[in-house]
Amino acid sequence: MRSFQKPLFPAMTLPGFSRHLALVQAFVLTAGFGACSTTELHPDVVLVSPLSDTSGPAHGLGTVMIYAVRDDAISQDAPPVTRDLPPYHVMVDGRLAAWGDGDYATIFVNTQMSFQVAAGSHTVSLADDAGAVAVTTPPFDVRTGSTASVVVYGSATTLRTRTFLDDPSAITAGSLRLRLVNALDDHQPVELVRCSGTVYDAAGPGTCTAAAAPVSYGDVAELDVAPTETPFLGWRWAGAGGTGAVVQAMIRPEGGVAGAFYTRIPIHVLGPASTCPSCVYTEF
Repeated sequence: MRSFQKPLFPAMTLPGFSRHLALVQAFVLTAGFGACSTTELHPDVVLVSPLSDTSGPAHGLGTVMIYAVRDDAISQDAPPVTRDLPPYHVMVDGRLAAWGDGDYATIFVNTQMSFQVAAGSHTVSLADDAGAVAVTTPPFDVRTGSTASVVVYGSATTLRTRTFLDDPSAITAGSLRLRLVNALDDHQPVELVRCSGTVYDAAGPGTCTAAAAPVSYGDVAELDVAPTETPFLGWRWAGAGGTGAVVQAMIRPEGGVAGAFYTRIPIHVLGPASTCPSCVYTEF
């Protein structure tokens, strides 16, 4: 997977970026992605590889998955109104990220995108179309053949980040890991729950009790469970007056695989203006 967002900017307005793009294209045509170091492109540009390049692990590459969430992207009206917000440019280690075909890597608000980079310590930044950096992660590790997840959340002026390394060796043997990251735009808590019935049952999941402490805005809960337990696990909105909140699934009905990570990131619930305040409107 390369990216969920299209189209890319037809023309770049960042100072000097059009020149950089031409250098990327010339490099790709004459040298190819694996032939030289990225510094031979331009000191302000770094090539990233799409996940469709399955040779990545053999070349010492790991995956970076970015989730970009803005708490001002969806209104609290009933029905909600989604704002048309411009995308961000993705930067790696302070340099503009570009694909091998010369397109810059961008991400729209409330979408995700992924790419491969060389294993090692990296930072990710998001910059607006004027070139202003909106947020930068602390340095985080990328390991060969593994995924590092970057969750960006907050408002236009208060963006923050959380990073996670999906390290299978850290999971209890025979289990998978569920990860619930709270990026809800109403800043209310959420919680992992374990139910007496399956969360997909048309009759309802039965009695559900907390499987972990409530997760505040910007925080995370992780839980290692056997794959056979996943049909009985979900998450729900845990704000004030949340008694009887709708339980959402943590994983797809077909279940999960031992040793894998499954991340759920709530973004928006319908809220008090709707007839189902705790119903999820959008999530990762």
